[in-house]
Amino acid sequence: MADFKKPEPKPREKPAEVLMKLVLITIVVGAIISRISAFLSAYQTNKTSIDSSVSSWGISQFLTGTVIPLATFLSYTVSVFAIFGTVYALRSLIKINESVSLMYADQDKTEAIVVDQKGNRRWERVVSHLNSASVNDWKFAILEADIILDELLDATGYRGETVSDKLKRVEPSDFQTIENAWEAHKVRNTIAHEGSEFVISEREARRVIGLYQSVFEEFHYL
Repeated sequence: MADFKKPEPKPREKPAEVLMKLVLITIVVGAIISRISAFLSAYQTNKTSIDSSVSSWGISQFLTGTVIPLATFLSYTVSVFAIFGTVYALRSLIKINESVSLMYADQDKTEAIVVDQKGNRRWERVVSHLNSASVNDWKFAILEADIILDELLDATGYRGETVSDKLKRVEPSDFQTIENAWEAHKVRNTIAHEGSEFVISEREARRVIGLYQSVFEEFHYL
């Protein structure tokens, strides 16, 4: 006996597509009825010359008393529904687009930011250097944390030759801890430029590392 496969269900249309089709159909039907109404109105205007040839059939009275008013009523009715349908469709499309944008934004952020064992080990080195009694280790912890920030910016799609270039491309609405990132990175630059001449306290070093940590936690990078 032959095997019969269950037919696959047809893919359902998206709400936005259905709404757009309904609006287009309504607009087309309204346009057609409007054209018919305009034609019949033109007939009514010139019906005097036509009445003489068709009055015996009663066509003039039928068109004037029934068809033209009905066509006019349908034209206005369809036009009103088309307007309301268009407004409703636009509002629905806006809501759908906002929902889809948020959904894909969250999905992209989740897929782009993947914490691996390498990242964890690097952060462990940062914490280890921060817990040291050496000032140089505190500075190294900040430099290492800035490297992690650079990788984070790459993972989120920001491009540039330096961390500063990448931070300039960040939209504040997409990066709640952007000010923390800037402040911490400026301390890193001071360390890189001044080297051993730069003096930093343990309290300040911990504060700066805390700024980096707030950024990494926002993007689940720790």
